[in-house]
Amino acid sequence: MVVGLVAAILMVPGGGGGFDSGILAAASVYEDATVVESDVVVGTPIVPLTDVRIALPQVGPVFEPASYAITLNPVRLRTGPDLQSESLEVLKKGTWLRICKCLSGPAVSVDKDEVWCQAALSSRVTGWVASSYLAKKTPEEYWKAMVASRRISPFVGRESEVDTTTLPRLLDEAGYKADEHFKAYVVEIERNEDGIIGYRRYDYKGTSIDRDDWWAASSVKLFAAVAALEYLRELRFGTKAEITYHYKEKDVKNSIAWLVNQALTPSNNIAFDRLVEIVGFENMKNWFQRRGLVDTILLRGYSGRVRDAESKLGTLRDSPAVTICEGRRPCKKLPQRHGHDRPWQCPNQGNCTTLQDLTEVLRRVMLHESLPQAERFNLGDSELRLIRGALSGKRSRGLGVVNGLREGFGNKHLDIYNKPGFAYNWFSDHVYVSCPECTGPVKEWLVAMAGWGGRDVLDEGAREIGRILASSRLSNKSEMKQ
Repeated sequence: MVVGLVAAILMVPGGGGGFDSGILAAASVYEDATVVESDVVVGTPIVPLTDVRIALPQVGPVFEPASYAITLNPVRLRTGPDLQSESLEVLKKGTWLRICKCLSGPAVSVDKDEVWCQAALSSRVTGWVASSYLAKKTPEEYWKAMVASRRISPFVGRESEVDTTTLPRLLDEAGYKADEHFKAYVVEIERNEDGIIGYRRYDYKGTSIDRDDWWAASSVKLFAAVAALEYLRELRFGTKAEITYHYKEKDVKNSIAWLVNQALTPSNNIAFDRLVEIVGFENMKNWFQRRGLVDTILLRGYSGRVRDAESKLGTLRDSPAVTICEGRRPCKKLPQRHGHDRPWQCPNQGNCTTLQDLTEVLRRVMLHESLPQAERFNLGDSELRLIRGALSGKRSRGLGVVNGLREGFGNKHLDIYNKPGFAYNWFSDHVYVSCPECTGPVKEWLVAMAGWGGRDVLDEGAREIGRILASSRLSNKSEMKQ
């Protein structure tokens, strides 16, 4: 028996002819009624549930490991491999799927020829569908659909395509030779006189949507900080809250301000894990979906306090009981919580994201006051001051991209807020840059970069990108989208 171990982001057709990002599981093997499950993947389809009754066709196709499929008609996603199982939701015609496993035979249904397949549609929804409603698709067809969907951003300038050619050309003209691991994404921000913000978006050869082939390391810690502060705010606690973690060994108390500062400035791994423990693993997964950060999932704990029994890697799925107190307000105790991280929605039980998602969370933090209410995080002035202060704090390392951008802008003063990360020889950073002294219409940028080869691997690329931005060469190439 051969087992497929493949991670992929799938797109689920949504309204308006676009695609909603969805997560699908890596396929395992179909062989009679015997199943071997594999590691997995990521995604998030939001599919409206309608009351549709569908009869099961006679015999469906058998899907090979790691195969792609698309629904031929509306079909119910069920809790088990039979028509008597509860309906989870109705998948639209044209929904992309990645098969998790398939079953047939007497152990599954009365008709031994019936084939049922399981697909993980998101980090929260996994179900079964009769394969008779599915058509096989090639990896090339999937990739074409995925790239087309992600050229339209789910957040900034929804109608704005990502220009994937101008940045590579300008870097090439500057003599910069990027290697196969180089990734870059740039958003130009222009504030019009009427207060409306416009955006132009560029990346290096489509790499802003890469998700499973690189390691974001500590760059993901901003997600945890924002989610924890939003969660505390929903519970009516602020930035002076004290959190007591009731670990089995002993109680540990930290202030939320200390945790945020430690996670974002010196990049303390324990502080990162504890921010996620405040929110809880399942709540964290749901937060990404609600906030439109659909290509991101956090599975790996960096402190190693809790380790997965099989992988031996740190996991974020277990939160201890915690007590939250602030001033004279009544304290709130949250029970111990256990989440579900299988099948894994990121290769090697990792923390997966894209440069677009990293940039989006930074955009909402840095432009909060100028954004429409619907695009804002649920953060107050004190939370924004805390996060921004930590992002602009002094660091002893991880300054390659920041220093490169500063060098590229020459002697101009820059205000910079960023969160870098380094692990497994991957260095990455996402940066907000403001240049008050610049004379062009664009004085603000969001820059995200990633590369493999050590802490200094992005130094030269960042310097050249800084020069390109300072010279307004990107701005002259396309219309500004609002």
